[in-house]
Amino acid sequence: MARKRLTGLKRRFQRNPEVHQKYTDQMRLTIEKGYAEEVPEDEIDTDRRKWYIPHHGVYSERKPDKLRIVFDCAAQHRGVSLNQVLMQGPDLNNRLDAVLLRFRKESIPLVADVEAMFHQVLVSPRDRDSLRFLWWRDRDFTKEAIPHRMKVHLFGATSFPSCAAFSLRQAALDFGHGYEPLVAPTVEGAAYVDNVLVSVSDVEAELPKSVQAHWIDSNLHKRTLRVTLNRCKWRQRTRVLHRWRSRVQLRARNRVRMCARNHVRMRAVSHGRMRARNRVRMRARNRVRLRARNRVRMNEGSRVRVSARKM
Repeated sequence: MARKRLTGLKRRFQRNPEVHQKYTDQMRLTIEKGYAEEVPEDEIDTDRRKWYIPHHGVYSERKPDKLRIVFDCAAQHRGVSLNQVLMQGPDLNNRLDAVLLRFRKESIPLVADVEAMFHQVLVSPRDRDSLRFLWWRDRDFTKEAIPHRMKVHLFGATSFPSCAAFSLRQAALDFGHGYEPLVAPTVEGAAYVDNVLVSVSDVEAELPKSVQAHWIDSNLHKRTLRVTLNRCKWRQRTRVLHRWRSRVQLRARNRVRMCARNHVRMRAVSHGRMRARNRVRMRARNRVRLRARNRVRMNEGSRVRVSARKM
């Protein structure tokens, strides 16, 4: 199944060299960052469980120029897929409504995300052969594909969201003692999947502590999880938070004024329509009254004529 899907991917590369270039670059980065590795020759025919996952490339609507490699963990072979034999595990993510309510508590928002969160959580070496895939060495798809395997969790597998959420919480508990006391509570209450939503009331006093509290950097090869939040992003945002807040307030005032103007206009339009409707009704009533008056006059005139003839 995986080899058949790889043959279809090869035909796609032949039709579109640009896709081939982006795909191979993305796969090269995956291997260079330590997310995947080539299976050693002495372990190809190991007695451990083995499963080959097909993969393909997709484009996002938000980033049409960026190709992302997706591993299809739901692909079936002889009626069985990897997701069918994995346990889902408990849902350890915070409730979204609770995260948003705490996020709106203060006036200045701070937003960050964990870079490639699922790829930061290592898989046990004994289970990595269940995450094998086929790929060509040296970008040459004319040669025979050789087995590779993932060393980290994959986006799209049934059990991996629970594993990633547990690793994030456990990393905060294990390694948060060397930072501000806000580390563990922030991860427990302000993190949703790979996003961190925090709000503060004072930029100068609270932002440095918040930045330090959200910075957890551990070694990928020695520890279970490495959470990396870009400090530069935080520092650049601090300079424009006040201006951003002023713009938000200005937009809010403009919306209120616009709504008030529209309300006045709607009332004026409604009054104009009502007046026009009343004019139409009044004219219709006047026509009816005039016709009735004319009928009465005609009837009276007819009676006078008849009586005159009789006389």
